[in-house]
Amino acid sequence: APLRLASRAAAAAPSARTAAAPPRSAVRADALFALSNADVTAAFNWATFGPQPLWLLMICLPRWSVTRALVRPIAPIVLFSLVHLLIVVASAGQEGGTAPLMEFAGVFDSSPGADPQGAMVGMMKYPNFVSEEWSHVLTWDLFVGRFIWADGLARGVPIRASVLLTNLIGPPGLLLHLATCLVSGKGLPPPPQIVAIPEAELLNSPEAADTAPASPQPASLSGLLATLNFGANSQAILPSFGSRPARPLPERADSLVLRLFDEQRFDETGLRALGASLADGIVWDDLSGGAGPISGREAVLRFLAQREGATPADFQLSVERVADGVRSSGFTWTRTAGKSEGLRGSAYIELDPLSGKLLYVQEVAEPLLKPGGATAALLKAVVKPPSPTNAPAYTRRTPRRADDLVRYLWEEVQGSDMSESLRLFSEDILYEDFNFQKPFEGKAAVQAFLKEFDIPGVSFVPQRISEGDRAVAFTWQVVLNGVEGRQIQGISFYELEPASKQVSFVRDIPEPAVRPAPLGALAAVLRPGLRKL
Repeated sequence: APLRLASRAAAAAPSARTAAAPPRSAVRADALFALSNADVTAAFNWATFGPQPLWLLMICLPRWSVTRALVRPIAPIVLFSLVHLLIVVASAGQEGGTAPLMEFAGVFDSSPGADPQGAMVGMMKYPNFVSEEWSHVLTWDLFVGRFIWADGLARGVPIRASVLLTNLIGPPGLLLHLATCLVSGKGLPPPPQIVAIPEAELLNSPEAADTAPASPQPASLSGLLATLNFGANSQAILPSFGSRPARPLPERADSLVLRLFDEQRFDETGLRALGASLADGIVWDDLSGGAGPISGREAVLRFLAQREGATPADFQLSVERVADGVRSSGFTWTRTAGKSEGLRGSAYIELDPLSGKLLYVQEVAEPLLKPGGATAALLKAVVKPPSPTNAPAYTRRTPRRADDLVRYLWEEVQGSDMSESLRLFSEDILYEDFNFQKPFEGKAAVQAFLKEFDIPGVSFVPQRISEGDRAVAFTWQVVLNGVEGRQIQGISFYELEPASKQVSFVRDIPEPAVRPAPLGALAAVLRPGLRKL
């Protein structure tokens, strides 16, 4: 009211306008408090109906590129939070716009004879309070639904029922998602990593600036949001909001891979070095074993010590190729003992964005029994042909980074156009699919292989994609139409030819149909170092 009187006085006395006019920010605040009940009603409708298209996309088309483009950014949550804030501020500026404070205090009155529930029911007679509470609930429901969607896509957990239930009644949807995670063998979503930040950095002191590296790695708000750990590749889910540098990681992911895993023997010295680089909330998923994801630093170290306890002194893991990522990476490896080479495999890793320690590892070894073309015949026999649909629309482009190329092929093209995939392969490509004894050499051989496995009803869905300019590792799931239950998982590694930026090397490794694979378990007993018969 004083601001409005001051404005009127200034209008009546032009000569005194400069001295009497309130600051522009005060005028804007005054205008905000002057919003009417009709404005609150309009905001209520926005808060109610605005999120519903996002819910429909997450439930009906969770993997669609449009769904990822709209739901992946944090922007929708921010937008509806602002709508809620508008309702709160606008209501506070109106006479009788919100429930009296004494009635509100009654909700938290625990004294004998008090009726908190009755007090809450009484507050519902105030329309603006209803609008505030309703938008409050819907915004948090959307936040939790987005978390479930992101975690499900990242780790291959079924999410449609959980997301739907979250939209309908809130927390039970989250409980259903957690139960689904456990039943499906994926484990609970990894907890966030909380790392103490030096006080000098919090205060942005000169000491912190003096000790900072000269060329920090580029980061943004997504780096901080990644600490929420949606159970997925945070860089794949969260967008970049700016270029303000954050604390650089102590070590790049590709450098850490070489330091920890190349020539790793998993003996006491090797496990000690590895343990020092594991985050407390580490999740380690050995797709070739039968234990499922293992959570926690101590549990992971016990698992590795038990798995590798019988290896001979001359055993070591040899890293062959590494994805050149900063916060996530992957690598191909071979087990060796002396001059003999044994089992081959691939791994994918993610680092904790604050501590720089290993937060997630997924690994898989080649199957000893290689069925070859029988795999395609089996898939054709069990997969139900899908209903006719239009091929996904995409804009043709030529990615120049390995990670972008994988996203283009599997999130935009979605494997729907073989000729487009082949366009991005080099003429002398080497393609290792470990369902087969020998690799496919040259584009013609790869084309014949891809044609054999171009089966309607079989969908290849990436889960986590590492960073990488020259090479990239990514985890995936094969969804079989009409086949219920657990789907096939695996890891792929792509490497680009430096000059042409075309794919020159591919390694695909699916998990075994039975975990642990019988032949693999037998080889681990008979030849614990090489693990190969």
